[in-house]
Amino acid sequence: MSSDLPADRARSRIDLRLLWALGAIIALAVGLRIAWVAHVDVHPLDGRADDTVFYFASARWLGESFEYRDIWGRLTAHWPPGYPLLISPVFWFGESLTAVKAINIAAAAITIVVTFLFARRAFDTTTGLAAAFFLAILPGHIYFSTLVMTETVFTMLFMLFFYL
Repeated sequence: MSSDLPADRARSRIDLRLLWALGAIIALAVGLRIAWVAHVDVHPLDGRADDTVFYFASARWLGESFEYRDIWGRLTAHWPPGYPLLISPVFWFGESLTAVKAINIAAAAITIVVTFLFARRAFDTTTGLAAAFFLAILPGHIYFSTLVMTETVFTMLFMLFFYL
């Protein structure tokens, strides 16, 4: 019985180091995304005509009246309502793009954890940490943190389903 105790301590030290490493990667990822959002504060209604305008407007309609409408206020079924439904509660309390971008950053952090878990299961712990690190610093993944678009949430769900 006493011979198992040192092995358990060694295993817990390894797990603790692993948690520190993964925590550092997540902190790096969140820090990079917060810095990007602070540096490039994009508003969907700044004059562009892209998907962010639709997602923003439809989420606002859902949050205010629970109706799925387009940017002109017409009822629509143009895009799937998943992302606008996810961010629509933000509009219950007023318009806060910071909260929407925080949802994107949280989705990115979850994606990094799930990527680690998947790569660790498929290969080994070192590969899992490497995959998590490279996703944390991937410019494209950082870029979408500041946009009201589905990419970060879609990637999170895709990796979660892939892992499961």
